[in-house]
Amino acid sequence: MNRDLKKFIPRVIKFLLPYFFVAGFTVIAFYESGEIFSIEKILNSQIAERKNLIYGPSYSNIPHYYKYAAVEKINPSVLILGSSRVLQFRTHFFYDSIPFYTAGGVFRRINQLRAFLESLPENKLPHTIIIGIDPWWFCSNYDNPRIKMDMDYKNFFFTQNFEPLNQWHQFYSDWWKGKISFSKIFSSQPDTGTQFTGISGIMKQQGFRKDGSRSYGTDKEIKKQFTYKINGAIDSIRAGNGIMAWSNSTIAINNDAVKELRILLRFCRKHKITVTGFIPPIHSSLQSAMRADERHYQHFFNLINVLYPVFRDYSFHIYDFTSVSSFGGKDAEMIDGVHGSEKTSLKLYLQLLRKDIYLNQYSDSTILKEILVKDKNSYSVFGNN
Repeated sequence: MNRDLKKFIPRVIKFLLPYFFVAGFTVIAFYESGEIFSIEKILNSQIAERKNLIYGPSYSNIPHYYKYAAVEKINPSVLILGSSRVLQFRTHFFYDSIPFYTAGGVFRRINQLRAFLESLPENKLPHTIIIGIDPWWFCSNYDNPRIKMDMDYKNFFFTQNFEPLNQWHQFYSDWWKGKISFSKIFSSQPDTGTQFTGISGIMKQQGFRKDGSRSYGTDKEIKKQFTYKINGAIDSIRAGNGIMAWSNSTIAINNDAVKELRILLRFCRKHKITVTGFIPPIHSSLQSAMRADERHYQHFFNLINVLYPVFRDYSFHIYDFTSVSSFGGKDAEMIDGVHGSEKTSLKLYLQLLRKDIYLNQYSDSTILKEILVKDKNSYSVFGNN
């Protein structure tokens, strides 16, 4: 080895050493927090061991496999399907003897619901499905359900464990801004009866409970973000982007999405699954903003008229709860512009019990009403229990 090479190698090592240190520390922090290499352990703790554990990763989207595997292991009689707007339905709404799970939070378009159900073994299909229908799934300019976007629900590949590490730069940016405490990540959690894993879980008490529902953290955290999120949603309405995309004035409702809904309901009818649908609520300030430009939001205001006969054709029911007041809810109980709280969802479910007699075999509305009357919290009813 010549003299120049001998000098060069130590310099390279000194140059790379800080990067190796950062990479190594990131892997350790992500592993210790449960951000990586934790899916199977989480499922076992929540379902097999029935631990009160909340899974809240920060730097990866929840794998579809996590919800799929939970449904397959629990084999719920009642299954909730939808976007993140159905994540406040709780197992406490139902009799203890009724296996329940909410698979919300992993569906962005209508055809993914059917793909999820078709992935399940026939003996794991639920008896009853409650579906939260998002209006933007039917917006002519939001999405195209004909675009093939299959999800591999059944498998979680080893390499997916490493995907959160792609966000290492955001991890250190959040630490620099004071959003992350290394001492919390590496310290033992106090014995409160609830364990948190994943960085959002540890830092903010946010994440998925064992019944599939989501903890949004403390009331203080929710209130701190509320005005910001409402204003952001109103800005989206005025700009016509994101989930608030404007509909095409000539084709307000996407007929391809309606066809996909029919295929989904046909599948459920074939497999003797009873379906109850509902359109979740939005904050009244967002409704007012859309009313000011109503021609762009016919997929919001006319959707129930389109979907009602579709559900009726299969002897199923759907209800329009776009307005919070339609089921006795309040704007102050919303988490943000489009997400209701646990209290919102309980009030909505009680209205479903009144309207759809079939669901009363699963719940005691009298007890739920008594619990609701006694509860004084704006958002939570059952906490993280």
